[in-house]
Amino acid sequence: MTTTWPTAPSGCLWTDVDRLVGLVQPLVETEGRPGGVHQIRWEPELTTRVAFEAGNGEVRVCEATPTGVSRTSLSEDPSLCGAAAVLDPVQVRPRLEHLLRRPVRSCTTTPVSYRPGSSCVVRCDVGMPTGRRILFVKLLAGGCDDYAVNLRALSSRRSGTAALVPALVGCWPDLGAVVTAGVRGASASRLLSDVSSPVRGRLRLAARLGHLLADVHRAVPVPGAPVQGRGVVDALDELTAYLPAAWHADPPTALSLGWALDRLRDRLPVQDALVFGHGSFRAGQVVVGDERLTVLDLDGAGPADPGRDLGNAMAYLEWERLRAGTTRAPDLGGALLQGYADAGGRADPDSVGWWQALALLKIAGRRYRSLDTAHWEAVPSLVATASEVLERRRRRTRGSGNGRLARWSPELTDPRAMTALLKEQLRAGGLGKGRIVSAETLRLSPGRRVVVRYRVTGGSERPVEVIAKAYAEPVRAVVAHENLVLFDRVREPALQCGTQTPIGVSPPLGIVLCRSAPGHPVVPLPAGPRRGPPRTLAPSQDGESPSSADVVIAAGHLGRWLRTVHTTGSGAGRRLDLGHEADNCAVWAERVGSADATLLAPARELAALLQARATTLPVVLDALIHKDLHLAHVIVDEGGAATVIDLDEARMGDPAFDVAHLCTYAEETGSAPAELALRAFLDAYGQVGGPDPERRLAFFRAYALLKFTRQALAAQAGDEVVRASRRRLAEGVAWLRE
Repeated sequence: MTTTWPTAPSGCLWTDVDRLVGLVQPLVETEGRPGGVHQIRWEPELTTRVAFEAGNGEVRVCEATPTGVSRTSLSEDPSLCGAAAVLDPVQVRPRLEHLLRRPVRSCTTTPVSYRPGSSCVVRCDVGMPTGRRILFVKLLAGGCDDYAVNLRALSSRRSGTAALVPALVGCWPDLGAVVTAGVRGASASRLLSDVSSPVRGRLRLAARLGHLLADVHRAVPVPGAPVQGRGVVDALDELTAYLPAAWHADPPTALSLGWALDRLRDRLPVQDALVFGHGSFRAGQVVVGDERLTVLDLDGAGPADPGRDLGNAMAYLEWERLRAGTTRAPDLGGALLQGYADAGGRADPDSVGWWQALALLKIAGRRYRSLDTAHWEAVPSLVATASEVLERRRRRTRGSGNGRLARWSPELTDPRAMTALLKEQLRAGGLGKGRIVSAETLRLSPGRRVVVRYRVTGGSERPVEVIAKAYAEPVRAVVAHENLVLFDRVREPALQCGTQTPIGVSPPLGIVLCRSAPGHPVVPLPAGPRRGPPRTLAPSQDGESPSSADVVIAAGHLGRWLRTVHTTGSGAGRRLDLGHEADNCAVWAERVGSADATLLAPARELAALLQARATTLPVVLDALIHKDLHLAHVIVDEGGAATVIDLDEARMGDPAFDVAHLCTYAEETGSAPAELALRAFLDAYGQVGGPDPERRLAFFRAYALLKFTRQALAAQAGDEVVRASRRRLAEGVAWLRE
């Protein structure tokens, strides 16, 4: 199956989504045949691989990684050793004559579907004395033995007078290929989604699919057949692998997908009775002939839970409905289940629900990993449908399980759902029976977190604004809450500077709650390149800037507060690991170099100096530090009071880290308010204590310059950004020269 190269999300370029996609795009669009893309596999900022058909018919593979772009072809795939022979009509012709026991006058080969490193289907149009014949050769990375065995197992079963699968013509073990006869007919998926067809006929076809699946499940598996990849653990691992792409493309939906994944893990289905399973049964895998249904693609066939095939088939029927945007549709899933039962099939409804939810989430995750941008907007509906299936499953077995994550469709911006999920935290945070009445997304950090502002009413006070941070890694929410509590203990009202008041944390959801900080950043960070697809965000605190007088006042409050924090006896659980930070610098240098080759040498030089200096730098680890302090993380209200936000990285460490970090970022802002704020901050903070403070400050300034450079180059490297990066790297080296 081939498709077209996808268009970038509305309002952005592919380089905005991921620089590596931007590297592949022009090659595919220039060399590829329209509609000739076989597979796209996207792992954000790690690799983008595209298999596509060129204008001359050759199937090529283009892969971009941080180290460069590689190009190969299908015939060079080391996992499919027989590809070159099968694709060459001269080489494959005598093999076909041997299988067919007839002379072959002509042969044309066409790659139909190619997954690099896994499988390839080649169509052979064969000319014989008796006429033309269509055959399909399937090349498999693991060899053809298991596939042929499964094909023979199903060939022994028949639905009516016809076999369930295409006729096996033969095998070529030396090529890892199996040859089957072509099957005429239409895809069952296309027929079922044809709204112009009579509803009764579509329901009848869905029931026939259920009957076909029952016949498949009655086949006798070969004793000792491998089950790897067909169990719940493997299925969950596959779904987990989709999360990075989801987080990069759409963090709120990825968060919901992760919650649903947790629910799947929370209570696994019972798998007592295994049957001969297809592995990926769905309407798109079935060809409808005159009076015959034929099932294709047995790559995952073998002993499995019957609920897997049923759940998968139902999930794809639901996906077709969502993709078509149909609100009222016949119950094709119900008809399929009824047809399965009428044919004697038996499956546990609880297991079917689990596998159906899993399949819906896998369909969702694949939309992102395959860059199927045309359907990204439909993914939230897929995740919501999966959550509803899981909720129905929970209600059927209300008495079992711990109910820890009992909820309906989990949407971070759904006030009703989130009120129910966070009621304990709201009550414990002093908001009584508070009710969330509105939600607005403030920040999206691909792969990390989503920040939302809630308006809460119904408590013992006036409506309040609450900040909710939901993390991709739930443990980070616990750490963030611990940091909020720790900093809140050192609050000094006379200083007119502090941190957000903690409200509570939900470890299972990975959400931490705190009071919102009214006001605006002292000085916003300079606008950098956008990362990820553009999204419409609700208005945040960045809309206005405080006056120069308020900037100076707030910066003074910040300096005095930070001095107090650095001299407090409160201890965080985490500690600054200077060696680890220096090693991170080496990783950052490679990323900088991958963005622009001219920056690789200076970035490596700076990273090497940091690693060398880290071994001799005086170690100071007895102060509570913010570790990501800059003026955009300081919110000032109308009265000049300041609130420091974003305590995620706080730990015990060197006070020089915070001071150097803030100074570097303020200087990089390059604005008059930033200069005023920096002077006021340094006057109020005073001298950095400890051994050799100038040397420590220089080290952390160089560190911050490399960090800022890596962030600025994260999405794209225009000429201006590269020039600024070169200047920063040189400045970082200068700080470390002795």
